[in-house]
Parts: sequence; C-alpha cells; structure tokens
Amino acid sequence: MSSANPNHVEDQDVVQYLLGAASEEQTDLLDRLSISDDDFACRLKALEDDLVDAYVRGELSGDTLERFRSFYLSSPLRREKVRFAQALLPLADRGAPVSGITRRRIPLSFPRQFLAAAACLILAAGVYWMFENTRRKARVQPGLAAAPPPAVSSTAPLANIVFVLPPPTRVATALRVLSLPSDANSVTFQLELEANDSHSYRAALRDLAADQIVWRSGDVPAVVEQGVPAVVLNLPAKLLQYRSYSLDLAGVAPSGATETIGSYAFRVAAK
Repeated sequence: MSSANPNHVEDQDVVQYLLGAASEEQTDLLDRLSISDDDFACRLKALEDDLVDAYVRGELSGDTLERFRSFYLSSPLRREKVRFAQALLPLADRGAPVSGITRRRIPLSFPRQFLAAAACLILAAGVYWMFENTRRKARVQPGLAAAPPPAVSSTAPLANIVFVLPPPTRVATALRVLSLPSDANSVTFQLELEANDSHSYRAALRDLAADQIVWRSGDVPAVVEQGVPAVVLNLPAKLLQYRSYSLDLAGVAPSGATETIGSYAFRVAAK
C-alpha cells in the first residue's frame, strides 16, 4: 500500500484479500472500502472476476491455487460464481459477441473494464439459467432430452464435498459420519470454533486406528460463515479411507507459538 495515500490499494493486495491471505490491517481497510467507496467496490468486483476466470482456465498454481480452493470455494455463493464462469467458458473461448461486446482474456495485473464485466456476468447467469431450466423440463417431460452439460476445464476441478464439524466437547458423543462417494475428488472441512482468538491455525489429520499423522496443513486464517468462525481445510478425497480420523487443531500466535484447541473426530463411510 502507498504511504502517501493510506486508502490506495495495489491489485495484488486486493487479490490476497479475496484469497483470505491479507493481514488483519489490510482486511479491515478493504472491508470498509468495499462498503464506503463505490469506485473501489467496482474495482474489487472486476479483480474478483479476473481471479475466477484464471481459476476456471487452469491458470492458477501453487499457494494461489491452494488458497482459492480452501478459502474462496468455501462459500456457496462464490462456488456459484465459479459455476457461472465455467458455463460461460466455451462461449468466451470462441469469442462469442454479446450486444457488440466480445469477452476477452485479461490478466490479473490489469483491471477489467466495468461495463464488460457486468455484461459478461449477465451472460453467464443467462447461460446457467437456460441449462438448469432445460434439465428441470427433462425431469418433468420424459420425452424431452436433457441438454448436454457445459464443458468444464479438467485442470480446475471443484471441491464437491463440504463437511462441517462443530467445536469438540468433553462429553463423549457418536462420531460424525462423512459419506464419501467413490468419484469425489476433494473434501472441504469446516472446523467450527467456539472463539476466533488465534492469529492463525494449523491442523493435522490423524488416522485413529494407526494413531498416525497422515497430513498436515500450513498456517490457515479463520473465516466467518453465517456468523460462525471456522477453519476451512481442503483435502484430496483419495487421502481418506473408510475408517476413523481426527483433525487435531492448534492455534498459532504471532510469535509462532502454538496452543492445542482440540480434536475433531469423524468417520469416513462409503456413500
């Protein structure tokens, strides 16, 4: 950020904010600007569209891709935005004109023109609505063939399972069951917190039968979903077998010191 103008925000800072990787100071500032500054709100929307476009085209990688899957896709509304972009992708790649406007690929370092962004979003919603409407008609009218699904980039799979675990308690309760279909590609865990009082969090997946750690996360910030603070983790489905596990969660202080929060136990079963 510029020291001359505390409200000036670089594009990369906005992208980090969208991925949940901004500092607390930046997050507070951008939260305020998104409400009080119409120009910034439009710019934020354009950069978010660019980020989603890059994801559905398979152009994200490394930490950016991991944070997009674990943080951005944790919200149902943001997952719908990604589905809209995927439905639009075949038309965008062909350069289909829409009321004289042709959708173009725009790199993340350059903000999109606001009018083009609005037109493309409306088109995406229309394509998605027509596809869903055709599928509904096919269910009601047996003679009507369902339209083929829109092409989806094989390099950018969506998380298809969301599993919410409440805060651990001292009272013994039955293990929550994760019903895992055989074709699942990833699982998004939402570990709800009684209080968000740590700078960030670390989690370890423990195989309870073998008492062995099989996966560890990096430092992950908490998010708030429907008023409840939670730590969101995205794991490959192939990592999970049909057995019992726990996600052992620890809070991380700014100094790097850790404090155990608790174990979120669950059992994986075939769906």
